Amino acid sequence: MIATRRDAPGALAAAGLFGVSGPARAVIPRTAIAAGVATRVRTPDGLTLSAMRYGDPVRPEILFVHGLGQSRLSCNEQLTPVMIGRFTIVTHDLRGHGDSDKPITPANYADGAAWGDDLHAVIEKTGLRRPLVVAWSMGGLIAGHYLKRHGAGLMARINLVDAVTSFAPGLLSLVSAELGNRLASPDLAVRSDAIRADAGV
Repeated sequence: MIATRRDAPGALAAAGLFGVSGPARAVIPRTAIAAGVATRVRTPDGLTLSAMRYGDPVRPEILFVHGLGQSRLSCNEQLTPVMIGRFTIVTHDLRGHGDSDKPITPANYADGAAWGDDLHAVIEKTGLRRPLVVAWSMGGLIAGHYLKRHGAGLMARINLVDAVTSFAPGLLSLVSAELGNRLASPDLAVRSDAIRADAGV
């Protein structure tokens, strides 16, 4: 049994992961987002990830992987009626982010293989056949861990967007830890304010 608290502030900061990705601007959808299908994804190490699936399952597939300190809500601008009409789109919250489990032990974040296994679990649970993976910021690192562990057979292509491929410990700071506390809040308003503050919006 893994000790988790969905509201564990600073879990990722304790793991030494915050402060790596660049500033992101707050995402405010311009149009109403069509209702998606919520999915709870169980990881091999016992965590539960939150995912959403949009569009017709027979359409070409896109899987968005958000960056550090973000959530699946960072992809809302891509969830337009045109996109949802043309593609199957899956967004999800990484471990320690958004509405996914937030383990309180740094070890739950230290192993890259676990992050790759999470992505594999999302692909399987949401029924994706061979998606285009759009990996933003830390999502690029996760996609790399996935490829190392599972190969490219279940991915049509990978689009790296301002991707991180390794962590630089020198970028970590107390400011990052404080930001991590606010980004890990169970309150969406607190998380959104933290994102805006970090981006200087």
